[in-house]
Amino acid sequence: MTVQGVLLVTAVVWAVSLIRPLRWRAFVASLPLPMSAAQLATGHHIDGAQLVGVVGLTMFFSIVAVTHHRLRWPILLAAPARLVLILCGAALTGLLGQLLRGLVVTFPYAGVLVAVEVGRDLPAFCRHFTRNSLALVGFLTGVHLGQDASGAIALGLGWLGFGVVAAALHLPAYWFGIRRRAASGPR
Repeated sequence: MTVQGVLLVTAVVWAVSLIRPLRWRAFVASLPLPMSAAQLATGHHIDGAQLVGVVGLTMFFSIVAVTHHRLRWPILLAAPARLVLILCGAALTGLLGQLLRGLVVTFPYAGVLVAVEVGRDLPAFCRHFTRNSLALVGFLTGVHLGQDASGAIALGLGWLGFGVVAAALHLPAYWFGIRRRAASGPR
């Protein structure tokens, strides 16, 4: 992964650390920005390895949540140590890119770092991230369908797939909430 890719991973994790609503944190963590950067930098073909990475990342969050909440293993760090961990973790992910190849675009691009940032909200974050990871599958499917045409078309189809699946996942709940608030009348 390039320096720009490492900085992008750092920016995503930093954004997750700044956002307070848990649903938005999970959504930002699932954005395929690092995947797009890795795909542009490496040009690897999308295949089953990336899907295994999505499943691996979702399982990783669940395992960390269980060990943190059931076994009481600590994952929180002081604020200055978090920034150092974010930068080091992003650089390590860049170095692992040559070894992991296709898997690096999904796991562990920022999984460890996001788990540290989410901390005590990890079980609820896992539920939201699991739903959002379906949109990552839409992204990977779009890139796979367009990868033989060109990189730009592949990424465009990938983002289109991500957007369609994310909208299908989130808009019905949003609309249901609006209708429910409207039915309850003014307060």
